[in-house]
Amino acid sequence: MGGSKIPYDEMEIVIDAALVAAPEPTSKVVLGVLKAMKLIDWVMSLTSADPLATAIAQIRAEIAELRVAIDALRDRVNALSRDVVKLHNEALVEKLRGLAQRMDLLAFRLSLETVTPNDRAVAAFEAGQIADRFLDPSLDLWAWMYVKGRLKLDQWGEPLPRRAADGTVVAERDYDFDPATFPFYTALTLPLYVRALKLLSTAVLLDTQGNPADLRVRHLAVMQRHMDACRCRDGWDKVRDGAASLAERVRSTIIRELSPADHGPVFGPRGAADGRWCRYVGSVRTVNSIPGLLYRDHLNLAADDVNPRAFCPNPPDNWLADAETAFEDGVGGEALDFLGDVLSYQIGTGYVVIPSRFAGDAPPIGFFANGSAAVPPRVTLYAVRPDGTVDWFRQEGAAPGQEPKSWTVARGLPLPWAVYVRMLSAGAGFDSGYFYGLHPSGELHWFSHKGWFTGQGGAEGPVKVGVGWGDFLHLVPGSEAVLYAVRRDDGVLLRYRHSGLLDSGGVNTWTVDTFGNGWDRFSRVFSVGEGTLYGVAKDGTLWWTRDPSFRRFWDAARPLAPIPEPKMVGAGWADFRDVFGSAGGVVLAQRADGELRRYTHLGWADGGDVTTWIDHGATAVDLSGYRQVLATMPLQDRLPR
Repeated sequence: MGGSKIPYDEMEIVIDAALVAAPEPTSKVVLGVLKAMKLIDWVMSLTSADPLATAIAQIRAEIAELRVAIDALRDRVNALSRDVVKLHNEALVEKLRGLAQRMDLLAFRLSLETVTPNDRAVAAFEAGQIADRFLDPSLDLWAWMYVKGRLKLDQWGEPLPRRAADGTVVAERDYDFDPATFPFYTALTLPLYVRALKLLSTAVLLDTQGNPADLRVRHLAVMQRHMDACRCRDGWDKVRDGAASLAERVRSTIIRELSPADHGPVFGPRGAADGRWCRYVGSVRTVNSIPGLLYRDHLNLAADDVNPRAFCPNPPDNWLADAETAFEDGVGGEALDFLGDVLSYQIGTGYVVIPSRFAGDAPPIGFFANGSAAVPPRVTLYAVRPDGTVDWFRQEGAAPGQEPKSWTVARGLPLPWAVYVRMLSAGAGFDSGYFYGLHPSGELHWFSHKGWFTGQGGAEGPVKVGVGWGDFLHLVPGSEAVLYAVRRDDGVLLRYRHSGLLDSGGVNTWTVDTFGNGWDRFSRVFSVGEGTLYGVAKDGTLWWTRDPSFRRFWDAARPLAPIPEPKMVGAGWADFRDVFGSAGGVVLAQRADGELRRYTHLGWADGGDVTTWIDHGATAVDLSGYRQVLATMPLQDRLPR
């Protein structure tokens, strides 16, 4: 009997794992990350009547919850008796308590009505310093210790008793105890870091009032640093490449292990003589964390080679991949993806919005992205003269309750657009604006302009990305690398998405969806982005609708939904020479004499009605003498491929 056992020397087990297990409510924060960390609620709060005050109040409440959790963990540490581990974790808890206190104090200062512009600038700088503490390797805020015990076994694997010097048995089992470290453990540090980034984003928003030029002067380095920390490298493989960013370290805590259950094929999955099968076992588990095994499954595949001496091949590479990703998201990967996209969009545009891949079917509501937000959305225009000269105009945001400010102008941009019948904005965000030029031959050419937010710099391109585009009745920039087109012969609406936008791609990097007809009844069709479409009928009435599956390219499994029949939201629009849209419900209408009028449609996301408009009147910019004026459309810099 005993000879059948495998001899052991010792076996390692975790004794005091509870030392670093997150107390309530923190464990709820890590699971169901987007809801528990209230990331979408935070962005939505930025559209309230007093957006920044509401957001800061929410952040303060969350910080208070985390301070309770930190205090609870401190009590747990004090109740344990392993001195080395206790001292290490006690010091770490005190560091987190100190950061939470600083965050709470900073949020309180920002909530005061008497806060000055200088106070806001200093607060944004301090918020960056707090966030940087989480990335400082010398502080080691992610390394928690626990007690590891080694159970001594005899040669047959039976526990040995602990004996006194005289040989007397003093305990049934003999353990040696050693302190051990989880080099990277997210349970309490990650939720606090998420709040630090929400506070940083909100403080920068309050300081810059959504002006990306000011953001780049004062806060670009810290925003870029944390955007990079929240992202995985393109093409990153956790096994091959190792972890460099915080997001990569978080996802590397989850691993997938696949292996054959047998060396070679066996008869039937259930022992039946129905051919030979290869059996596999797979698991998803945590590394440097608790509880270890998260998920296990088995797979049976018919063997190609029925020779009993054949070896089973490796299991399919994609087996359990979805489970692995789901657990990565659950321990914080999804929250960091969300914040990386938020910071990227804020750097590029000054706006804070719900990132496209997390917004579902809803439009991206956020500060400055909604017409009802406290600060009017910014507008960036390119104006093309008859000789092809391009001038650039930007109307900055304004303080809450005020009208948009005056225009910043840059003239004579070195953009080779003279030959094109029409220019279209594919989207602008982060460091580049992207455009299409409709050539007289019907070819569509791609350009990028790195100076889109300053009016400086030259263009990259042209690159041919399509043919036959001159046959359409209407071409409509839709934001996010989307162009809508109305066929001339039957009035059918098409939606094209350019998957190769960021690097030009080519003529074969487009996907197309077809919708209903009747769009030829409009003399002009335009968009304010995110699938919101307007048509100006021949009698001057203005009609609104929204493409409910605009975000389908973020989720290929989402069904294609029909576009509802447009509803009337205005009248008197036939007198304008041109009408075009910009982000956040901004509609710009140009008269024959060049006068540009600005309107905001408060109902751009849901349609509203004829009363849900703000008429800002004529803008203080002379656009007479130009053959085309176009506004940039929004773009997230991480489009799906």
